[in-house]
Amino acid sequence: MKITAVHIYDCKLYPHATANNLVLLLLQTDQGIEGLGEVSLAYGAGATAAVGMLRQLAERFLLGADPMHIEQMWNRLFRGTFWGQGGGPVLYGAMSAIDAALWDIKGKLFGVPAWELLGGRVNDRLRLYANGWYSRDSAQGRVNLVEPAEYAERALAVVADGYTAIKFDPFVVLADGRRINPPRQLPREQADLAMARVAAVREAVGSEIDIMVEAHGNLGATSAIEIGRRLEEYHPFFFEEPVDATNMEAMAKVVESIRIP
Repeated sequence: MKITAVHIYDCKLYPHATANNLVLLLLQTDQGIEGLGEVSLAYGAGATAAVGMLRQLAERFLLGADPMHIEQMWNRLFRGTFWGQGGGPVLYGAMSAIDAALWDIKGKLFGVPAWELLGGRVNDRLRLYANGWYSRDSAQGRVNLVEPAEYAERALAVVADGYTAIKFDPFVVLADGRRINPPRQLPREQADLAMARVAAVREAVGSEIDIMVEAHGNLGATSAIEIGRRLEEYHPFFFEEPVDATNMEAMAKVVESIRIP
């Protein structure tokens, strides 16, 4: 079996928005079996780079290759691209999309799901949490929720869909609806608004639903500790990425200073 064609899809979900830009990969073979993968740079500003990276990898490594040799392909991409051993989300994202597409092809050839090839099922059921629920669609893209009551209303709708856990970032949207990267030291009015949103969600969903608070690494250690201590009364399941994930010293300081995971 050989890879005969590579199709890269740059999918802008919202024409007027810079985020939510899926990059999909479709591999076709001489036996008519197709494999699908995705570069996980759908938000932020990496989609264009992902398209270019996939195009180069397709030209140099994929066309004519045997899609059954998945581990061999991974090693060729890791060692033969020069930058593979240095890492980074663009190259590794492209490698991930290729890897998924190859497993998709192999699973279809043998008539089994890819997870069966990778060792079989571990769990019969997995618990999911809802994310991305604290905004709504519009012609211009996603519109941010602002008022705590709006958060509470949407949280109840998510719970009604069957979710027992929900995650949200209460810090990134200002009172006027603008979305920003909060400063390291969160201003008092912004912190109070975030806490009001968390309180509204907790009151709406009750104690049986887990809530998770996300900070996207935006806070400094001092502000993260202050926020973490204020969050304790709402019993979040976890406080995600309160500071930069690469700053281990700051992360350790936060962990040692608050009583939530």
